[in-house]
Amino acid sequence: MAEIARDAILYGGKDVAKAQKAAEDLLQKLVANGCDEAKAAPLSRKAAASLNEARSVIVVLCGEGDGAQEPNFDRFWRYLKRSADRVDQLTTAVLDIGDGALGALVSKRFEELGSTPITDVEKVVAALKPTASSTTEIQERLCVLYASQTGNAECIAKDVKVEIEARSPTCSVVVKPLDAWRERVDGTELIGKGATCIIIASTTGNGDAPDNGERFWRYVRKRAQPSDLLEGVRYCVLGLGDTNYDKFCHVGKVLDGRFAEVGADRFYELGCADEAMGLEHAVDPWLNGLWPALCGLGLIGDGSVREKVDLGEPVPVACCCSTDHAGLLLRGFDVDKFLRENPRGLDEAQLPKVREASSAEVTAAEENGRAGAFSAVRPFEAPVVGASVLADANGRRVVHVELDLTASGARYEPGDSVGVRCPNDHESLKAAAAALGVKEVSSSELIHNADLSAAPSRSVLRALAGWCSDTKERDLCLALAARPAGKLLYDACVARPRLKAYELLAALPSCRPPSEAALAGALPRLSARYYSVASSPLTPDGAARKEIVSLCFSVVKYEAGAGTNAAHSLEGADRVYARKGLCTTWLDELVRPVLAGKTITDRVPCFLKPSEAFALPEDPDAPILMVGPGTGVAPFVGFLEH
Repeated sequence: MAEIARDAILYGGKDVAKAQKAAEDLLQKLVANGCDEAKAAPLSRKAAASLNEARSVIVVLCGEGDGAQEPNFDRFWRYLKRSADRVDQLTTAVLDIGDGALGALVSKRFEELGSTPITDVEKVVAALKPTASSTTEIQERLCVLYASQTGNAECIAKDVKVEIEARSPTCSVVVKPLDAWRERVDGTELIGKGATCIIIASTTGNGDAPDNGERFWRYVRKRAQPSDLLEGVRYCVLGLGDTNYDKFCHVGKVLDGRFAEVGADRFYELGCADEAMGLEHAVDPWLNGLWPALCGLGLIGDGSVREKVDLGEPVPVACCCSTDHAGLLLRGFDVDKFLRENPRGLDEAQLPKVREASSAEVTAAEENGRAGAFSAVRPFEAPVVGASVLADANGRRVVHVELDLTASGARYEPGDSVGVRCPNDHESLKAAAAALGVKEVSSSELIHNADLSAAPSRSVLRALAGWCSDTKERDLCLALAARPAGKLLYDACVARPRLKAYELLAALPSCRPPSEAALAGALPRLSARYYSVASSPLTPDGAARKEIVSLCFSVVKYEAGAGTNAAHSLEGADRVYARKGLCTTWLDELVRPVLAGKTITDRVPCFLKPSEAFALPEDPDAPILMVGPGTGVAPFVGFLEH
């Protein structure tokens, strides 16, 4: 059984008997009004630790002052006031039948942790009472929920919403992070009876869930969950992963099996996409099978609104591009030649639709206690207190940086990692400003949250096409987005040279996004970059802690595009493009004054990501074999120092 009911009444204080009587009276009233899932229980530490499993919590207190109370309340309160776990999904009410001091403390703490308060008893009953429609029939709804670390799963989820609504304009689709499963639509939770859920989940780290799916990941995997937890829910899962790692698509596979174990009904097969081979090789076929599955459930039409059209065979690049020009290969694109090879044309209705610009739909993950109150959504601005260059030869520059996390409340350990939220660089923002017709970009969303350096996806290409006044530029974007006709063109002009979205924007003089918000909404989100901790928090004598964390990183520089012409039978010399890492370049430039012995006021937006499995053994005498293919030696520097 769960440690707390979905609608819980918790009672305690100095006069427990009086609080219990009031709680039981309230329970009878709730049950009489149809709130069948309400249950009463004494306050406890376990209840405080399980608040994220509840939908609503009513705390009934009867105490005096804010001093020591009965043991159960004291244990509940000690946990609650130290907890950094957000309870944004929770509706809370605190009823104090004592002197009111305890109620004020608990109410304030619930508010600090993000709950939605209700102050009046009658309003509590009304909030929990099922609506007439929910008691007579199950309301069907379609939800696309994503667990995304780098933004790929989120982009696919939003594209699925656009595609569904294009096929059935009357169908309304909700897209949210997986950790928002408790949110209500028309009075019912997103993953509740009557819901049809499309889950798109990536796997990060050593088989871990992304930050915005971690809370649900822990919740649904608890072995104590009842076998009918998700009864009445229909679902399917698309997992994203990388076959270079042992636990390929681990999160997607586990969710697919676990949903079935706790009563949900799988309506479409599990899909697994491999980033190492290119996600679209598995994502596109899986989506092509999803539409008839949804049609079979009666949730979308038979496809007559947007019938799938074969856009012809892949057009050879040599047949539609010339190389008698400098710069980007796409400048040599000839739409007339492309259309001669692909007579089906570039009908806009057959191509990805534009996603609506939207604000960040990110739910802060429930934090591990050691991580403090900061996350990728709300990073800590860390001072730089030290830096040195470890190597700078043969084209490889390795930098050591020290950040002070003391004020963040985080307590790191060797094996953890630190996520860094860098902004877009000057070159990309300059290109965006030019396209927008402004002197400089002012939107924080475009500067910090939209990824101008990402490769333009098909949905981004479609958005840019819609903003092009020049027909040839518009057709270039549509041709790159066409499948399968434009597949080889996309490979030669975008994938191999690692073309960035802002470079394409700069190459389309007629492309004029209507606003900074619209451009930010079309782009994928700028994700955090993670770096292994390369230090120990212990002082040299091991007697105390210091929250100064060290990171080591190689400044990323490489060449892309080599072999493009040979691979696509093009004449002329191969094009080679110098590329650099966004975050490592930004960090390197940021700390250069520190390397020269100066003090800087610039801070590094970051947050701690604790490791669950990558840690030293408890026995300090245990022999350790350290293997770091991919991670390098940085985390082992921290292990050895510890």
